[in-house]
Amino acid sequence: MRPSTRARNGSNKPQQGRRKTAESLYESAAKICDPAAVSRPRKWKSRAKSLLTQGTAATTRLPKAHALLAYVHFLSGEVTAAEASMRSALRFDADNRVYVRFLLTILLTQGKDTTASRWLRKLADLEGVDLSNVKTALREVSFPADTSTLVLNVFPNGVGWFESYLSDEVAQIQLRERDKSAVDSELEQEIDRFRPKKIDARKVPRDLRSLIPVAREWGIGDDVARGFLVRRASKRQVRQLRKVLSVKVRRRISDWLELVSDGAAMTDEAACFMYLLLAYEELEN
Repeated sequence: MRPSTRARNGSNKPQQGRRKTAESLYESAAKICDPAAVSRPRKWKSRAKSLLTQGTAATTRLPKAHALLAYVHFLSGEVTAAEASMRSALRFDADNRVYVRFLLTILLTQGKDTTASRWLRKLADLEGVDLSNVKTALREVSFPADTSTLVLNVFPNGVGWFESYLSDEVAQIQLRERDKSAVDSELEQEIDRFRPKKIDARKVPRDLRSLIPVAREWGIGDDVARGFLVRRASKRQVRQLRKVLSVKVRRRISDWLELVSDGAAMTDEAACFMYLLLAYEELEN
């Protein structure tokens, strides 16, 4: 049985030099922090904090990363940092009810009742709650109507609400990953299907025969399959291909292809090298 493309490329190993996006850093951190997980990794807070710090430094416009960082800070006992991060999240997602609930918890933990009362009014407006009626009901049963009591009775457990939101978010991330994995598996099969099964070295110029393994790897005739191969290429693979396909070598291949196509049907070997040049061009664009 022929080895899969992934096995041949070693693509089941971590790719070197591949820059992670803020979104991917957030997703990695979210999975580490998932409250629904059977167990969290060792030192999960510091690991998540490192990923989220990188992600929020890369772009401030990812409110969910700031919110998750607030959660990690809060559970680490860094309440001031948690407030700063949650305020950053709300700067870009001002009407997120889960975020406001959690911010209320953070503020009340610090004893900032006056500031919390302003956010309480905002959350009440978002939720359609009449605080006046709630205050009246509390006074009727001899309960105080201060901010802490109002939050406790109307919008309790801000951390729990955030953890429920986070678990749902992780479930969506995992679903997208499964979908992507299924698509990738199909494309892997497509790559193998369009990869040349055999190249007759006798039909390749002697000075280009050393490139046959490279041509078989990259010379995929199907545009979609080749495009997938190009998009997943690591920086190391790109550097290697650039090194092998120098200007002189590419010109030599082009000259050979012109001769082959001059009044004759293109051989499988020539087609493979033609698609190799196409892959190189697609990597450069």
